[in-house]
Amino acid sequence: MAHLEADQATLWQTALASQQMHIVCKSAEHDLKEELEEAYTNQLNLPHLVLLDVGIKSPNSEMLQSGNVCQWAVQKDNAPKIVLLNPRQEKIRDLERAWALRRGASDMLPRLSAENLVELVSIVTQLVGRPCATDLLHSALRTTPVVEPAVASFLENQPTAQIASAIKNPDPDTTKDRAKYVIYRGVRVRR
Repeated sequence: MAHLEADQATLWQTALASQQMHIVCKSAEHDLKEELEEAYTNQLNLPHLVLLDVGIKSPNSEMLQSGNVCQWAVQKDNAPKIVLLNPRQEKIRDLERAWALRRGASDMLPRLSAENLVELVSIVTQLVGRPCATDLLHSALRTTPVVEPAVASFLENQPTAQIASAIKNPDPDTTKDRAKYVIYRGVRVRR
């Protein structure tokens, strides 16, 4: 995981560790594509998933690392799934998600908050083929000092069955039926 915001990185790390996932945090100064390429070339173990803040720039340029990492993953066999994170937004627009998917990301997720905590962690765990253990998630985040009081309060008031039902039956995305194309950040994406 590479993240610009320390509080978001810690919250993600705590949430995913509660799901029995091993998390390696990388500094924003590292060139993640180069590290992945070196591990791939030397046949070292690659992560199953990479969480990458879309705002992280490449160390030697003004280019964003997200594009390079996604392109690298698309070109390699058995590459890790890439999930782009945009902690500066509370909700990801369909156009932004389509752009990320077109670039090669598995998904694009917004800022982790009390309202979307279980949903976003469930998305990530499903990408690696694991169910989300909401009881472990709630337990870990209630006892973590990093968790905002609003998150802890929200978790205490949520029945697990209701959360699991909401995850299994999300509202349908009606915009997927439209077949118009637009250009977003230089990439043609279907709206």
